[in-house]
Amino acid sequence: MTRIALGLALFLTGCGSDPRPLLQGLFPLNGSTLVDLAAAPRLELAESAAVDAASRKLVLYDVTAGARKTVSAVIEVAGTALTYRPNQPLPADHSFELELARDAVSGSGLDELDASEAPAEPVVWPYRLWFSTASRPRVRAAYLEPSLPRVTILFSQPMDAAATSKQIEVVDLAQKVWPAKPVSWDDGNRRARLELGAPLDAATPYTLRVGAGAVAENTTPLDGNDDGKAGGPEDSFSAPFTGSQTVILSRQRRP
Repeated sequence: MTRIALGLALFLTGCGSDPRPLLQGLFPLNGSTLVDLAAAPRLELAESAAVDAASRKLVLYDVTAGARKTVSAVIEVAGTALTYRPNQPLPADHSFELELARDAVSGSGLDELDASEAPAEPVVWPYRLWFSTASRPRVRAAYLEPSLPRVTILFSQPMDAAATSKQIEVVDLAQKVWPAKPVSWDDGNRRARLELGAPLDAATPYTLRVGAGAVAENTTPLDGNDDGKAGGPEDSFSAPFTGSQTVILSRQRRP
């Protein structure tokens, strides 16, 4: 892998500018599946960021089946975008992590936030952009907007909206299904929105569920328990949360 130092020390114009989120954009989005074999992972950083990618501070790993094998590549810089371009097409049905070390990033006027999608989340170090070339539909993130109230679910690849909508629900402690409007979809059927018919109590526990009957557009069953095996006997998804909890499931992969 080519080792290079990346200088991106471009400072925000004007005095007193508000801090900018460190991560402005990602490709692919964190937790995506069915990613094209020709994909080149990309990080888009704030204008005031400076990054040193030498000494293996930015590395793509093949993490299939628990491995951690470096993917050889060339790192390209275009403005504030860093692209990790593999020397060979990515293999099918494999999983990958693009890892950025904490000491690789410096600069002024930065908030350590991932604003690649809404809502912004604090960056967890080392930052890991995880994705897979396999067809493995999964819930990659979920959020609650308590004031509406509305739950947003981000899927890792396009879903069969008709089949999957029937599988999405919120239940209370008594396992009673919370009233809700029909599920709506956008972002190419990668994002589902469940508008609840009644407010949630801020301190009460609830559970978001996506049943094992959820399927992708290409008919691959849901990998609800995130074990890498779509369509298993226990592949419904569930995540507990309270009525005031904005992040139900973070899109960032924890170490």
